Amino acid sequence: MRVLFFTIFPEINAGSRYRVHKYLTYLAKENIEYTICPPMSNTLFQFLYQTKNPIKKMLYYIITYLVRLKDLTKVKKYDIIFIHQGLTYFGPPILEYLIAKLNKCIIYDVDDADFSKPVFAKGLASRFHDRNRIAKISKLAKHVIVSVDYIGKYVEKFNSNVTVIPTSIDASRYTSKNYVKKNSSSIIIGWVGTASGLIYLQTLEEVMQKLSKLYDIELRIISSHSIKIPAVKVVHRMWTLENEIRDLQSVDIGIMPLPNTEFEKGKGGFKLIQYMGVGVPVVCSPVGVNAEIVTDGTNGYLADAKDEWFEKLSLLIEDKNLRERLGRKGRESIQDKFTVEANAAKFVKIILSNSKSQTINEKRKSEKKNAGQLSALFVQ
Repeated sequence: MRVLFFTIFPEINAGSRYRVHKYLTYLAKENIEYTICPPMSNTLFQFLYQTKNPIKKMLYYIITYLVRLKDLTKVKKYDIIFIHQGLTYFGPPILEYLIAKLNKCIIYDVDDADFSKPVFAKGLASRFHDRNRIAKISKLAKHVIVSVDYIGKYVEKFNSNVTVIPTSIDASRYTSKNYVKKNSSSIIIGWVGTASGLIYLQTLEEVMQKLSKLYDIELRIISSHSIKIPAVKVVHRMWTLENEIRDLQSVDIGIMPLPNTEFEKGKGGFKLIQYMGVGVPVVCSPVGVNAEIVTDGTNGYLADAKDEWFEKLSLLIEDKNLRERLGRKGRESIQDKFTVEANAAKFVKIILSNSKSQTINEKRKSEKKNAGQLSALFVQ
């Protein structure tokens, strides 16, 4: 069996890495051959896409579209076409329609609720998003994999074959932080994410300023970009794959603020899963799957209003033992559901049960059964 993976971004992107690349070794164990088709290399992606330069970003989209047109020549050679998010980032799924004409064995993977407009989508580029894109591609697919139930319920309107596989960490890599060793006297409140998500962090500006007046804290932003908050010590750590785990382990408290809006309800809680994976205690907004991952006061804290954020962050800042207890409990709580090891069998099963060869075999069995029934009628 051969699988062709179209990832929306190259491996350096967390979505592509954790929803596709982390499962490839498990496919190899089943003797499933695969080819990964990212739109471009990691280096070119970082140069063109992870920038505020609109000309570079436009060049990224043009190159992506041209590469994808060339990739269409490959689809007939494979048993399964696996599409993560889409072949391109903008516009209607024209290329996906063409793929469906050439190869109907499509598995579609969705980990963002792009049928709703996110709060950060305010630029010119957002006007070119097709908010019906997920619905259209779901209709073309044999099976759809989603990251959360919220997206799954939407997809079920267009395709009944839906499986939830959370965006998951590889437990062997995400080792627990050292609670004894601490390199900084400040309590480090950490946030990890893409530049577009910094708008969420800005909602806690007043909370961070209030905390900074009372405690020795540092807001550590692990991202390609950063922000400044007056009267708050903000330290920017440029995200790199090599330092990803070490930077997460350096944090004392991990945070994930979110507004309670439609797009954000479809978030997979991956920041929480990353923090908790290395034993960092968390505080997050009770939005979407966050409230399922975190049980307030047991393996982390939920906080809605600013007063709640201040109260629960203060509790963790003041109590080292509480940080360690919630951190350890948080790590334990994600092992069975939010790790690649826990979800690999489900991923592989979807691949195996939706192949073109499987369809051919089922058709042959059906033909034999029909032929047998027809022979029986003549005998009678």
